[in-house]
Amino acid sequence: MLPLTFVDASTYDEIGEDDRISVLGLSAITPSEDLHCVITKPDGRRVDFFCRHTFSDDQLTWFRAGSALNVIRNERVRDQHEAMTPS
Repeated sequence: MLPLTFVDASTYDEIGEDDRISVLGLSAITPSEDLHCVITKPDGRRVDFFCRHTFSDDQLTWFRAGSALNVIRNERVRDQHEAMTPS
């Protein structure tokens, strides 16, 4: 889960029950960078807006991996593999 805050709080009033919200560029997210988002209305009209997150580099790594535990497991597997590989 990525907690986001509207850059412009009035954007909240733009969201309707049947709207779809897209977060653009999520795979390239970096610390301290606002995310470009789009509300798509049932009639196709789009409302662009920006949201903020407060994740650090480590937290973004965990987010991309699905959890901190996944990162730890992957590091462990990598370390075990490297220990078994002759140099």
